[in-house]
Amino acid sequence: MTRPRLSLRPYRPGDMDRFTPRADFEQERAAVGWAWKGAPPPGRTWTLVRESAVFTYVLGVGGLFEASPSHWHAWAVMSDMGPREWVEAGKLAGQVLDGVDLFNGPQQMTATARASIEGARGYLEKLGFRANGEVIDERVGDRVIYQLMVRAA
Repeated sequence: MTRPRLSLRPYRPGDMDRFTPRADFEQERAAVGWAWKGAPPPGRTWTLVRESAVFTYVLGVGGLFEASPSHWHAWAVMSDMGPREWVEAGKLAGQVLDGVDLFNGPQQMTATARASIEGARGYLEKLGFRANGEVIDERVGDRVIYQLMVRAA
């Protein structure tokens, strides 16, 4: 028996409380001090779900917020998923990002990849983001280095 496919739906209040974030996302939350239980950041937000005939499983939440009228920033919080689910989630995220480029026209879209999270930069590159050479060094607890990734509109 195969698992139902993943899909995105608009965020509903309480979705952030309906899954357990993967450990690296939880570490990220703690490092930047974001209490993500409850409401997500403002902006456009989607929920990644797997729906069966009986249950809807929330696997993650992500979105875009407007840093300025011409600059949007992408973010995501995900549960522990298997490799196939990550590939499927990436395809869905790519469709969202392509739609934003097409219909809303921000001049720049950014995301940050934490250097200590293996594969984060590569995953963002698959979504069309490219490193711009800027490194953001935040010192919250342990030294945390982020690579700013830019996706051209």
